[in-house]
Amino acid sequence: PQKTKLMFPRGLALDTSSSHHRLFISNTWSYCIDVVEFGNDGSITTKLFAGVPDDEGGDKVNVPLTQAQFHYPQGLVYHPQLHSLFVADSWNKSVKQIDEKRGIVTQLVKLTKAEPHYLALVGDDLFISCWRPHVIMKVDIHTDNMKVIAGQERGRKGGGFRDGPGNIAEFS
Repeated sequence: PQKTKLMFPRGLALDTSSSHHRLFISNTWSYCIDVVEFGNDGSITTKLFAGVPDDEGGDKVNVPLTQAQFHYPQGLVYHPQLHSLFVADSWNKSVKQIDEKRGIVTQLVKLTKAEPHYLALVGDDLFISCWRPHVIMKVDIHTDNMKVIAGQERGRKGGGFRDGPGNIAEFS
């Protein structure tokens, strides 16, 4: 298996659905996703999962896992029923889906203004925390329907602090 240099790991996601557990790592400054596999026999294997190590700035999608390109991947979350890993591809301003069954990386959503950083999954709703602007978005992973649920896209530069309902709240 191809090994990568771990540089600035920003996101972790755990898959406990298979016979052996796996820990996915967004290897941010190496521009790829690594996986640590924990065997039932106590063995531990670390290898490249997706992306082209040290290939800065690419945005290649709809390609096999090892040909995909990321630009500062950060937050990760795994969906065991879909056998998919979702990646906040920060500087590409997108969220990508790594579909293990099909063996490809696709773009789930492209954000026009925001840089996604962290992800959370509740059922089939993907929550995305974004920087510039400081908002929380919700995406239905089957329909790609996306909306801002907290913060303001038009908020002050650098965000702010304001309590209130989702459409009025501001984050810094």
